[in-house]
Parts: sequence; structure tokens; C-alpha cells
Amino acid sequence: MTIASICVGDTVVVQTGTPTRGAAGGVSYAYTDGSTIDCRVDTPGGSESTKYEAREARYTHCVMFASNPGIHDPANQTTKYRLKWTKTQGNSRTFSSPKYLQVLDAYEENNPSGDLQLWIVDCEEEIGEKDS
Repeated sequence: MTIASICVGDTVVVQTGTPTRGAAGGVSYAYTDGSTIDCRVDTPGGSESTKYEAREARYTHCVMFASNPGIHDPANQTTKYRLKWTKTQGNSRTFSSPKYLQVLDAYEENNPSGDLQLWIVDCEEEIGEKDS
């Protein structure tokens, strides 16, 4: 079994958010679509779901990629990333409305010999979010 054979079955669009400041001083993000990528979206187990509680974030989805999805330093507040999840179940089921997954962390894992790479993105589902 290869990394490429595991990281399939779902489709996401990587979105980059640019901050805009409102009249009252609040910050919101305008998102633009980037690459559409095949991946694997899973839900974490019970012990994993407490991973981000200190930051008051809910870790709801783990997204795995066989190649670099191009998400750089999600902790950087200048740019935010989210994933627009459009298809699932072997890409045979398209959602009636996309699901939006806010990126909490993005990292790479290598096997001990360093020749296999897996890119993992931890996310929190945005409830009631609309495409922008």
C-alpha cells in the first residue's frame, strides 16, 4: 500500500484568505479558490479530538495528501487557509453545498528512511459558512 493509494477518495479546493478590516475595526477574511486536490478526509478519534482545546478550537477533521497541498504556516495571521470540501466517497458523491474546513495546522510526516512523505492538515469544520 502506498501513500498515494491512501490519500484518495475526497476532493478539496485549497482557499487562501486575505484579511479585510471593517469600519468597526473587526477583521474578516475574503477567500479565493486555489488548487483542487484529491485527498483523504477522516475524523479524529476521541483522544485526538482534544488536541486543540487550549486554543479553543475543535479538531473535527484530518485531511491527508500524497503531495504538498501548498498550505504554508497556518498560524500566520496575515494569511488564513481553509479547505472547501466538495466530493467524498471515492469522489462519487458531490455535496449539495460544500463543507468548509478551517485549517488549524499543516505538517509533513516522513518514514524513517525519509523517502515517503505524507502531508497532514488538521481542520475544524465551519458551521453555516458560505462560499466567498
